[in-house]
Amino acid sequence: MGRLVSDRLTPRQFELLSGIRTSASPDNLSYVKDAENGAFLERRELIRLQQEMVESMRRKKVIAGEWKEEESHALLQQEIERLVSLEKSATELKNEHVMQREVISIFSEMQSPERLHEKEYHFDEGMGQSLQEHVKELRERTPGLKVLTRRDRDGFAIVKTEWSPEFKYSLDMDMDLDKANENRMKTMEVLA
Repeated sequence: MGRLVSDRLTPRQFELLSGIRTSASPDNLSYVKDAENGAFLERRELIRLQQEMVESMRRKKVIAGEWKEEESHALLQQEIERLVSLEKSATELKNEHVMQREVISIFSEMQSPERLHEKEYHFDEGMGQSLQEHVKELRERTPGLKVLTRRDRDGFAIVKTEWSPEFKYSLDMDMDLDKANENRMKTMEVLA
């Protein structure tokens, strides 16, 4: 507390006193002591408000009869330690952020089935499955998937999958019929 009053508080000491991890989020970086001590009074005010909230919680528990006055400070310290233990560590927050990015990338791929299903890769026939069995398995697992195979210069099998869903009506065929009808109508007009 002496460093807090004398304006010589490091970011790590501030984290310990306030319970706010400045390294966890960029939003909290404004509370770290800057070179000109510009935000120091704001940080001191933040710590004072947090102390008031904790004291208010202690008083409410005593008034409600949940805690006795004599043991309220020890119970308050236990409650604070319990809340701190529930807080996620920096590593857990980082892992959670990585997982969120992975989920977002999966959903962005799912928006376009072509990107999800279209790929080209080398197939190793020495792994216990023949190329024909692999192609058959792919076609059974994903109906509408077009599977193409070829060999590279070294003789290794390359499998390419393309997504071509089948629709009830063929748009290309309908457009061809429309053009044929237009041509027939123009021919009839010319003849008439």
